[in-house]
Amino acid sequence: MRDDMASTVELFVRQRIKSTNRANRVGNLSASITVIFSALLLLLPSNTTAGPSGGAHTLAFFPCNSTGGLTTPAITTQTSNSTILAWVGRGDTNGFTAVPLDNKTNSYGLLDSMHDYSPLYPGSGEALYAVSSAVGGSGYRVTAPMPEGGDEVTLAVVEVKNGGIIQDVKFNKVLSPPHTSLDVTTTSVATLVAIWAGDSGAASVTAVPTNGFTTIASQLLSGCDVEVVVATKDVPGAGTYNVTWTATPSQGAHLWLVAVQSEPPLLRAQIFGSNVVITWPGSATNYNLEAAGDLSASNSWISVTNVPVLLNSQSTITNPISSPGQYYRLKKR
Repeated sequence: MRDDMASTVELFVRQRIKSTNRANRVGNLSASITVIFSALLLLLPSNTTAGPSGGAHTLAFFPCNSTGGLTTPAITTQTSNSTILAWVGRGDTNGFTAVPLDNKTNSYGLLDSMHDYSPLYPGSGEALYAVSSAVGGSGYRVTAPMPEGGDEVTLAVVEVKNGGIIQDVKFNKVLSPPHTSLDVTTTSVATLVAIWAGDSGAASVTAVPTNGFTTIASQLLSGCDVEVVVATKDVPGAGTYNVTWTATPSQGAHLWLVAVQSEPPLLRAQIFGSNVVITWPGSATNYNLEAAGDLSASNSWISVTNVPVLLNSQSTITNPISSPGQYYRLKKR
C-alpha cells in the first residue's frame, strides 16, 4: 500500500447513462442516470493505531463576579493523535465572543452553537468546543477568556486519546425529567463523552449517568456558579447509544453526547437534481477533498477548490454532475 493512500477514505461516485427507445428506433431516446455508491476504506495497519479511549481531563470554575481569564490546572495529554473537548458555561452570554484557547497552539472550533438557559436564565449559556489531532504533551492548559467585566465561568476539558474524528454529536434541552440524551451513532470502536448541565440553582444538586457511563468530572457546589457533570464510556463497535441522567432536585438540563472515533472520516454523497452533495464530519479539519474523472491516469486526483459550508456539524460541498464518471476522496494532510 502506498504511504500517501494509507490514511485515505475514497468515495467513488459513478454515473452510468442508459438510453432506451421503447417507442421505435427513430423516436426520441429517454435517458436515465443511475448513480452507484461504493466506499473503499484504506487504513493504517491495525498495529500502528490504537483505538480511542478516555485520556486526561480537568475542570476549573469561577463563582459570580470573578474577573480575568479562567485557566485549568495543567494536565498531561498525548503529544499527538488526540481529540480534546472543552465545555464552557457562562453567567453572561456576551462572553461567548471569546473562544477557548490553549498553550499548545491548537485552535478550538465550536460544535453546534451556544445554548442559553432559557426560560429560567436566558442571559446565561453554555457551549462545547473541540480540536482534533491536537498538539499536546505535559503542562497542557486551556483558558476560557473573560472579555467583559466580571462573570461566573465553568470550564471542563476532556481528552480522547487516538480520537481522530468526532463521528457524531447531539445536543438537546429538557425542561424536566427524564434527562435522556439524543442518540449518537458510531461505525466502529468509539469513546462517548456525555455532558449534563442543570439549571436548578439549588444548594444541593446531584446528577448521575446511567447506561454504563462513568463520571470523570463535576462542578455541583452550591452558590453562584455554573453546574456541570462530565461522563465517558468506551463502546466496542458500531451502534446507536444514548445516556439517561438521574438528577436531584427536579430541574431542566442541557445534554450533550459526543462520539469520537479513530478511523478516517466517513465520506457521503447524495444526488439532488443535477448536483451531487458531498459531506463529511466537520471536525475532520486535517483532511482535504479531492476529485478525479479517470482513475487510470497518473496524478489524476486534484483538490476540490469549493470552500466547505458547515451544516449540522458536517462539512458540505455541492458540485454539478458534469461527466459520466466522477470520483471523490478525502486525503489526510
